Amino acid sequence: MKKFLTLLVIGIYLPFMIGCEVDDNINNGDGTDNNQTDVTTPLPTPSDYDLYLKELNEIVNVEKYKIFERYGDFTEELERYLYFGNYPGREITNQELVDNLSTINTTNEFGYIEFENLQFIKVTIENTYDSLEIGDQAFENSTKYKIGTTHYFLVEPILWRVLTFNPETKQAFLLSNNILDAQMYVNEINERFIDGRVIYPSNYEYSDVRNWCNNIFFNQAFNETEKENVILKTINNLYTHYNNNKVYDRNTEDYVYIPSFKEITNSVYGFEKTGIFSYSRFSTPSDYASAKGVYTSNLEKEIPSSGLYLLRTGPEFVRSFSFFVKFDGYALNPYYVNSPSTGVRLCLNVTIDAE
Repeated sequence: MKKFLTLLVIGIYLPFMIGCEVDDNINNGDGTDNNQTDVTTPLPTPSDYDLYLKELNEIVNVEKYKIFERYGDFTEELERYLYFGNYPGREITNQELVDNLSTINTTNEFGYIEFENLQFIKVTIENTYDSLEIGDQAFENSTKYKIGTTHYFLVEPILWRVLTFNPETKQAFLLSNNILDAQMYVNEINERFIDGRVIYPSNYEYSDVRNWCNNIFFNQAFNETEKENVILKTINNLYTHYNNNKVYDRNTEDYVYIPSFKEITNSVYGFEKTGIFSYSRFSTPSDYASAKGVYTSNLEKEIPSSGLYLLRTGPEFVRSFSFFVKFDGYALNPYYVNSPSTGVRLCLNVTIDAE
């Protein structure tokens, strides 16, 4: 009988005791759970569109006016660079952003679309290219954009290669790392008579590209503070190359200008001393420059592509030609001054507290 009562009591209280143990595990008596699981609502995963906008903002907000070192795209040597000014550069590849930009019809004074605290420019590819023959080599209209298509490009900081910097005067001589635009040297192949002088088509003083550099580009690329730091420079416009000092054209006062043959073969600036093949003179057109029509090589290759860019120097024997730097860095290639598909790398002298 005692044994039966004992089993009965155990049978009655065991489930209750087990239940109490479970309750103890859930409730500590002070309102908190002993084994409480942290159930946090997960943050929403950023969309590709949001990530793309974040990437563009990081590009636009890169640190400017500070000299830094990195390895050159082609030379693979340690070179000095800085960001200064803004200009259209890379193409917008996110389709959602392209669709949003295509609905905006208003632009600012420079033709820029302002959206999401960023600036963009719309370009419809036009049939402005011409054929190009260099010796026995013929090049097709090598750009990656098809005639009639529309594309958008980000306005972003311009990357400059620092050719010289004087820490005492804080003055730097800069050359744009990339080919920034496509520009015609001058839309004229005949001699002109200006101010009592015969002006040849290759005369830099009266060239269209000089006017573009010091007016359109200068005002579009730099804000008022940056303009104050750009130095008005006297540049030597000797028409001939190497050490021939016959002066055909006058010096000019310029804020922005294209390089000369002597500058692009100056070893002090890091270039080969002669105008032959050289990686030191290679330059890749920006997406925007390519869309504007700059001839470009290596479009199907994995290595960076290189493009053609103008020099403010030309041959004496054909005054309707100017020299340009070819795909392979050769700097004595003459071609018609009115070619619309030559690119521009730009020179700039600035005062900047960069170090």
